[in-house]
Amino acid sequence: MELRGMLKNISRRSSFITPDKDIEDDESENEITGNHQLIDAKKLARDICREVQKTFREEFCNLESTLEFLSEQLTTMEQAINKQDSKIKDLEHKNQELSNKNKNLELKIDALEQVFKNFEQKSLTNMLEISGLPEISQKDVKKNVETVAVSINVNEKDVQSSQRLPGTKNKPGSILVELKSKISQEQWIESSKKKTITLGQVLQDIPKEEAENRIFIREALIKYQKTLLYEAKSRLLNKVCQYVWCKNGKICARKTGTSKIIYIRNNQDICSIEKEYSTQINRSIANLLKSSKKSTRCPDNIKISDIRIAGQDVASSIADLINCSVKTGLYPDDLQVGSVRPIHKKGKRNAYTNYRPITLLSTIDKIVEKHILIFLSWKQPTRESDD
Repeated sequence: MELRGMLKNISRRSSFITPDKDIEDDESENEITGNHQLIDAKKLARDICREVQKTFREEFCNLESTLEFLSEQLTTMEQAINKQDSKIKDLEHKNQELSNKNKNLELKIDALEQVFKNFEQKSLTNMLEISGLPEISQKDVKKNVETVAVSINVNEKDVQSSQRLPGTKNKPGSILVELKSKISQEQWIESSKKKTITLGQVLQDIPKEEAENRIFIREALIKYQKTLLYEAKSRLLNKVCQYVWCKNGKICARKTGTSKIIYIRNNQDICSIEKEYSTQINRSIANLLKSSKKSTRCPDNIKISDIRIAGQDVASSIADLINCSVKTGLYPDDLQVGSVRPIHKKGKRNAYTNYRPITLLSTIDKIVEKHILIFLSWKQPTRESDD
C-alpha cells in the first residue's frame, strides 16, 4: 500500500525518472527466460526517493538562482526609481524657485513700468488738452487757444506752446497746450468747469448746427492713462462706482459720495473692484432672499423656500439680471405681474367697502427694485468727476 501510494504521488509530478534502455532490455530478457525473481520493494522505494530528492534539489537550486536574479533586478530598479524621485524633487524645487523668481521679476517690471509711466505723466504736469475744436491750420491753433482763454476768463499769456495731436478718421485730435506752471493749468481747468464753452464762442465762421457743440478742457494724459480712464468709466461708472475721474494724472473712483477714494493703476484694479462689487451684491441678494416672507411666490409659482435652497446660485443670476436691466433699460414682463387680493379691514365681511386691495409682487421683483433704486439714487457725475 505504501509503495502504491508513492507511485501515485510520483505520477502526479511534472518531472519523473525514465529508466535506461539497457535496464529495460535486461528485464525483458529475464521475463522471457522465465526467471521470475521477487522485487525488493524497500530498495526500489529508496531508489525512487533518492531520485525524487535529487530532482527536487536541482529544481530548487534553479528556482533559488532565479529568485536571486529577480531580487537583484528589483533592487536595481528600486534604486533607479529612488534616483528618479530625487531628481524629480530637485526639478520641482528648481521649478518653484524659477516660478518665484519669475513672479518677482514680473513685479519688478510692473513697478518699473509704473515708475516710467508716472515719470512720463509728470512731464505733462503743466499741460492740458482742449478737445472739440475742428481741424484748423497750426497758425490758427494758437489764436483759437487764446480765444478759449478769454472765454473762460484766464490769462492767455500763460500759454507757452500749443500743437494739434493726431486724431482718428472720424474725430479730430485734441490740442495740447503747455502753460507756464501747474497753478496756471489748475486755473484753466477750474474756470472751464464754471463756464460752458461752445464752438460758436471761439469760431465765427461755423455752421449754425455746429455752433452749440461744446469744447472741453482737461488734464493732459499719456496714452496709457487715457485708455485706463476710458476702461474705468465704461466698466465702473454708474454700475459699480458713482464717480470716476482723473486728477493730477491719477485715475480715481468712488463707490458713493461718502466712500473712500480708490486709485486705479491698471486693469487688474478694475477687475478687483468688479469682483468685490459682485461678491457684495450676491451676498446682499442672498440676505434679502433669506429675509423674504415664506408666503410670497414668484410669477411662475415657485416658492421662496425653493429659491432659498438654491442660495448663492440664484443670487448670482439675479445680479446678472440687475446688471442687464440697468445696461439695456429693459425689464422682464413676467416680473411686472402682481396678484391683487382683498384684505378685510373691519366691519361686516359681506360688505365690499370693508375690504382693501393689496398686491403681492414677486420676491425677485422686490429684490431687483431695491437694487435698481440704488442706481437711480446716485447723482449723475459732476464736471469734476468727468475730468
